[in-house]
Amino acid sequence: GTLEELVQKVDVVLDATSAGIGAKNKELYAKYN
Repeated sequence: GTLEELVQKVDVVLDATSAGIGAKNKELYAKYN
């Protein structure tokens, strides 16, 4: 599946990606908060 599909199904996300990537992904996480 995709990251977006995963985010839709989980309750908690722990983002341990490289610097700057988490900030980019934050928009996706907020979409499903």
